[in-house]
Amino acid sequence: MSWSNWILTVFLIIPSSWTRVSRLNTAIETAERSYAEAKYEESVANHLVLVNDFEYKSPELSFDLGLSHQYSEKLEEAQTWYDQVTQSPNKTLVSFAFNQGGVILGNKKKNTKRHSANSSLH
Repeated sequence: MSWSNWILTVFLIIPSSWTRVSRLNTAIETAERSYAEAKYEESVANHLVLVNDFEYKSPELSFDLGLSHQYSEKLEEAQTWYDQVTQSPNKTLVSFAFNQGGVILGNKKKNTKRHSANSSLH
C-alpha cells in the first residue's frame, strides 16, 4: 500500500470513529441527566442505549441501571443489575450493590408479611 493510499484510508476511518465517540459521549450525558433529574424510566431507557447500541459496560453503569430500575419499582430487573456489579473490583460499589439488594429483599419480606396479615383479617 502506498503512503497516499494509507493516508487516505486513515482520513476515511478517523471521522467515523470521531462520530461514534461523539454519539457515545452524548448518550452518556443523556443517561446521566435523566438519572440526575429523577426520570428513572427514561434513565433506564437511556442507559440501555449505552449497553445495547454502544456495547458500553461498566460497574457504575450497571449500578445506575439497578437504581433506576429500583426507583421505577422494577425490582427483579434492579436485582439483575446489582448482581452484575458484585463482580466488580471496586469494593465500595460492590458493597453498595449488596446493600441495595438487601433493601429489595427486606422490602419484599415486609410486603409479604403485610399482605399475609391483611389476608388473615378478611
